[in-house]
Amino acid sequence: MSTAPPKRPATAADLLALPEAQRFHEVIDGQPKAVPSFEHGDAQSAVVALVKIPFQRCPGGRWPGGGWFATEVEIELAPDQVYRPDVAGWRRERTPERPGGSPVRIRPDWG
Repeated sequence: MSTAPPKRPATAADLLALPEAQRFHEVIDGQPKAVPSFEHGDAQSAVVALVKIPFQRCPGGRWPGGGWFATEVEIELAPDQVYRPDVAGWRRERTPERPGGSPVRIRPDWG
């Protein structure tokens, strides 16, 4: 029988305690998850190439616009839920100022 105390779930604070250069994880249901391969990054970059130029613009003009897009951004949904979606997007009508910092605490509209 083990006398070690039970491990507590990981939190956003645990993730942020890591040096940024070593912070390549998500926290999902209190469990740290490592992140991706080259193939994953290649697919992610293809999605960004399709959406960022035509959609990350100010509303109005020739192209549709009104969004902010980012890749691999730490997004805290709850203390034990920190995701790094491949691509996340926020509508400017709901989020007029560009999200910033780490983790971002504004829920994306898609990600």
